[in-house]
Parts: sequence; C-alpha cells; structure tokens
Amino acid sequence: MAFLIYKSFIDSNETYIEPTGDSFSLAGYNAIYDLWKERKSPINSGWQIKANDLKQYYQKKFNTFDNYHFIIDFDPNSKSRIGLIEILDIFVFTVGGSNDKVAWNPLMFRMQDILYEEYKKNDFPQDKSKVLSKIKYPHKDESKEFIEFLYLNGDDKYWNWGKNGMTNAVFIQGEVRNYFRQYF
Repeated sequence: MAFLIYKSFIDSNETYIEPTGDSFSLAGYNAIYDLWKERKSPINSGWQIKANDLKQYYQKKFNTFDNYHFIIDFDPNSKSRIGLIEILDIFVFTVGGSNDKVAWNPLMFRMQDILYEEYKKNDFPQDKSKVLSKIKYPHKDESKEFIEFLYLNGDDKYWNWGKNGMTNAVFIQGEVRNYFRQYF
C-alpha cells in the first residue's frame, strides 16, 4: 500500500485533488502515536483521530496550510486496477498491558472510495501517474464509505503494524467492542 498526501483545489466550481509528492506515516512513532501523546496518552480507553486532526498534524509538520487528504493506494503495483481510498476517521482503543505500557491498539478506519477502476487486459493506462495527477473529488456519499479494522502493536513493538498477514485479523471483545459498537 502507498500512503499518499493529496491536496484539494477548485477548478470550474468542482473540487479536485492532486498529489503533493509527500507520503504519510501512521504507525511507528508517527501520527497515531504523536496524536495519542497530544491527548495525554489514554490507556484502556477509546479515542478518535479525525481527518482534520491528521491535516493539522501534517500542516504543522510541513509548515503549510494546504487542505490535505490522506489517500491510500491499496494496490499500487496492480496492472488491472487503480484503487484509491481516503481516511475519514481513525477510531483507536489503546489497551494497556503490564507496567502501564501499551499492549496494543485496535483501530477502526472509516474510509471512502476516491477512485476505483478495473481494467481489462491491455487497457491499463500507459501513464498511471497522469490518472492520479488530478482526480475529481467525489460528493459525499455514505454508500461509498466503509470501515476496516487493523491494529498496532504496543510499546514493545514500537507502535508498528503486526507482521504481514496479521493486520487483517482483530479479535474485539469486552470494553474494546463496546467502544467501537457506537460507530456502526
């Protein structure tokens, strides 16, 4: 997956987004961890990161006021589809372990489709970057929204994603389940 920062602009009364050339990092000691620290490091508690929180975080990091969008190209090497999704919200429940350290962070991402095109053999664009260079931003449509559950390991794993293949399964029960239940 590619984590890309786009910025929006208006052209002929339509909103478009274009790549900035920058990428973003959520895991490790990056955005999610830093925003957790800004929220006084809650443990055994749920908290939320809105797209606007990410925008302000990266505006400060890059010293700009650009209107950022956080886009994931979920299959950047594909030659049969282009699939871009945008992060709208990240809901986190930080679970504490021993010695007041973080054990893990189940995450629920609320996202929306930005661009999804499937191509028949030999129809894939010669220049994918041209397709990605100016995208008409979709009107709000809840039918294009979806959620995904992932997790970050805790302090002993440096707030990183689980091993490959592990980030697709999250067992949610008890107070963690109750936290996420309110959102869908």
